[in-house]
Amino acid sequence: MFSITTITQPSLDTKHPLLLLQSSHGEKYVFGKVSEGAQRSLTENKIRIAKLENIFLTGELNWSSLGGLPGMILTIADQGKTKLVLNYGSELINYIVSTWRYFVFRFGIQLSTNISKQYKDKLLTVNTIDIKPSTSINNTTENPFG
Repeated sequence: MFSITTITQPSLDTKHPLLLLQSSHGEKYVFGKVSEGAQRSLTENKIRIAKLENIFLTGELNWSSLGGLPGMILTIADQGKTKLVLNYGSELINYIVSTWRYFVFRFGIQLSTNISKQYKDKLLTVNTIDIKPSTSINNTTENPFG
């Protein structure tokens, strides 16, 4: 029913993993971090994103994990896509997208964000899982070697 393709993996060129989930009907979903070099990897591997409508961002959002996203959005818009949704489990994505408004703006594409703990369409359901460090951190300053 689905196939998974690795778009990027941690290497000298790209810092974070990015996966493409494609249904047997052709719908495409991207999961991971869109670091610098992700768009180039799409092009080099001849991965077409014509049916891409959802990007699911994972982990902590910082420039290392999002550096390639503005360029990817511009490329998607230039290819004639009319709708793209960035999915993330925190409102931080709204702030990040709003800072791009002057250089990522394109007429013809409806760029939106989805901040929810669950995404569901006719093919799949994606749930957000928050993973946080344990709050019981041992703060002793004793020398463990005696």
